[in-house]
Amino acid sequence: MSEKSKASGAAILPALLVGLAVGGVILAPRGEESRVAAPAHIAAQDETQIANQAIKQGLAALPREAHSLGQTERNLRLRLNGTEARTLDVAGGLYAIATRHLDESNTPQAMRVAQACADLVPESLLAARCWLLCGQASAATHPDLPLSIRYFERAAAATRNRLLKIPNEVETLRLRATALQCLGQCKERFGRTDEAIRHLRELTDTTAVTPVQSPGDRLRAMLNLSRLLHKTGSIQEADQWFASAQEFALTDAVPANEALHALADFTRTLITEIGDPARSNALRWLWECPRFESLKEWFEVGDELASAYFFHEPRQLADFELVSGKFLASAARILESLPAGSEPRAGLESLYATQLILAAEAARSRSDDAETARMVKLFESSFHGRDVTFTSPLDRPAQRLHRIGEIYRTTMTGHVEQLRQIQAAGRFPAEGVRR
Repeated sequence: MSEKSKASGAAILPALLVGLAVGGVILAPRGEESRVAAPAHIAAQDETQIANQAIKQGLAALPREAHSLGQTERNLRLRLNGTEARTLDVAGGLYAIATRHLDESNTPQAMRVAQACADLVPESLLAARCWLLCGQASAATHPDLPLSIRYFERAAAATRNRLLKIPNEVETLRLRATALQCLGQCKERFGRTDEAIRHLRELTDTTAVTPVQSPGDRLRAMLNLSRLLHKTGSIQEADQWFASAQEFALTDAVPANEALHALADFTRTLITEIGDPARSNALRWLWECPRFESLKEWFEVGDELASAYFFHEPRQLADFELVSGKFLASAARILESLPAGSEPRAGLESLYATQLILAAEAARSRSDDAETARMVKLFESSFHGRDVTFTSPLDRPAQRLHRIGEIYRTTMTGHVEQLRQIQAAGRFPAEGVRR
């Protein structure tokens, strides 16, 4: 090699070393090991934070037009580069797209994108969210198919595996509670009652999942457990759980209106699953509980209970009058405070009118002319010049509503005649006739 070539090569070598270093490769001297930094592994807690932020940003960036979601999905997938952080970022964006598809009632696409998201991050909390979304979509669109159970079981398994790594992580426990609630409902629907009971036990027993639920959800789980135990013949344990639910419902942990709603819904199932006496006893407990007095649904409970006593064969007149008397006094006081024409007033007036009619008939049946006249006068003064809508709970036999209308026509004769005169004059009462 000529001296000129040696000089040229000596000049090129330093330049080459500099260029390689700038490109990210470091040439180590011969005899020394090359040290290349490994990509940092993302901690599980940070992983959840990254995914949540990605979902938030993904939702904000979604196009308004549903037909553009496909292109948004393709653009997201092109951003994958193999790193954990980028994978989580893309997965969060896909989850946002799945929720948008679900909002647009495009459940096949919502489930497809959610499953793709779960496959990207199978060990993450985001995967549990995706399986929950698939389960809820499947349960809503195909309630007669047990496919939703498989999705909810995947969600429950994902949360269980996560809790093995990070015990007592609140967000994971909340997702697990949701998965267990859904599993309990679905498995009961498909006759897998023992498994449904097992899921409800985890929600209600003293476990890590119990305190992360909302008080209302915990109360409903206790009531559902009591109901399913009754169905399987475990009457003593069922009664214990119902007593525990009643005790919990009286604490300040559960808002009064939510507690009353959950308990009232529970009692309405008893007529078909347990029997009418148990239902009446449960309604009576609600009616006599001071915490619920004067709430909207409390009056509905009173109306149901009084009607059950009135139409019972033989008629339970003493019980009816105790409930009806308290109902009429409380309703009259509340009606004075409600604005005329408001929806709450109209609903309560309908129940009030029904109870006045039944009270008048009860007084007439025991030949109490003074009380009958008082009820008739109270009805006519309360609804002077106005028609009345009589209501009946969905589970009350239809013939009861016909009987209420019949009592009205034969007892409130003055009001009936007044409406006839108004209509004959070409005018119409304030309320439509729906009897």
